[in-house]
Amino acid sequence: MNKIEPKDFSKRDLQLAMSEASENSISDLNTHKEKILKYYEHGRTLRGLTLPWPSTHSSLRLSKGLSVLAGINGHYKSTIASQILLHTSKSFKVGLISLEMEIPDLAEVLAWQMTSSTEKPPKEVMIDKVLPFTENRFYVFDHIGSLEPMKALGAVDAMAKEGCKLIVLDSMMMTRVSDDQEKEREFTQALVTLARLHEVHIMLVHHSIKLATSDDAPPQRSHFRGSGAIVDVATLAITVWHNKRRAFLESKEESGMKLDAREKAFVKKAPPMLFVVIKNRHSAFEGPITLYRKGLTFHDTDKLECDFES
Repeated sequence: MNKIEPKDFSKRDLQLAMSEASENSISDLNTHKEKILKYYEHGRTLRGLTLPWPSTHSSLRLSKGLSVLAGINGHYKSTIASQILLHTSKSFKVGLISLEMEIPDLAEVLAWQMTSSTEKPPKEVMIDKVLPFTENRFYVFDHIGSLEPMKALGAVDAMAKEGCKLIVLDSMMMTRVSDDQEKEREFTQALVTLARLHEVHIMLVHHSIKLATSDDAPPQRSHFRGSGAIVDVATLAITVWHNKRRAFLESKEESGMKLDAREKAFVKKAPPMLFVVIKNRHSAFEGPITLYRKGLTFHDTDKLECDFES
């Protein structure tokens, strides 16, 4: 895989990027006549990158701009982001700036997801499938730990210039802006600017607070850590929630212990995983999507068949 070098952004670099993103964006309304009349007659056309789940293709896309993918620690938000990247990499270059996961660990997750395996795939999968497939299409940033915000923006910019159409930054907490709401606002606005400048989608993985009710329901917009500006500037905001109670009961049953009637009813009725769209600027769709887990892969049907084709 080719190695790309990010640069350190300065405030001036950021100002120039914002200026460039705004060029030729001011005009009178009549200039957009053709687009206006087409939309007026036929409605808005859904554009953008699809998600891994076929049931979402007619209602939800990753359009040019910024999305925020939030969740409580241990609820698979990074794993889901990886699966979305892997799906997109079938057709486009993608980039992952993971400040919390070592590159070998990431490669192992991809091996699980490419095979939809329930146990660690053999080394041959890595040699024959994962590494050849990801060459020149799945880019990673070799850094673990906190990172100066301008360096993080430089990494996003470098990946976009390399041609990556989807870039995931995991996570915002590691970019040293979460202790200052103004820094947080400037940082997320800068990501929006880079997405507009390069015509890409940037997904920002973010943490939500854990509440006493976290095991019973997914986080809401008000549960995002930091200021409300994060969701305000995003075109798409999503929370992911793993039903820990259901998982515990399923594990209990698999170990040979019997469930009572109430527990059985809960397992039968409750969703195992929810992917919840809480803000969607580009389509009318908002609400939960039920997902089913097989190993480290998530499906929108309980058939759990491997649908990855390289």
